Amino acid sequence: MASENALSAASSEGKVMSEWRDIETAPKDERVLISVRFGDGERETYLAFWSELDDGFRPEYAEMSVFDADSITHWMPLPKPPGEA
Repeated sequence: MASENALSAASSEGKVMSEWRDIETAPKDERVLISVRFGDGERETYLAFWSELDDGFRPEYAEMSVFDADSITHWMPLPKPPGEA
């Protein structure tokens, strides 16, 4: 699980090449980073995938089930892996 601060820092260093996008445009056939806003206003970022069974995004490594659709606001594609040297 990456924090938004870490993602912001990576972005400012040129390590993250994408911008956050509206969740309505998220693909349902690949893993993506999603931004989740919880009831207390705190925001966290998760690696997630679309679950046809649950009809929603599931976190890849967290011990929780599908996120409440209203709490997911944005997504970002994963960066391409580094090339071989």
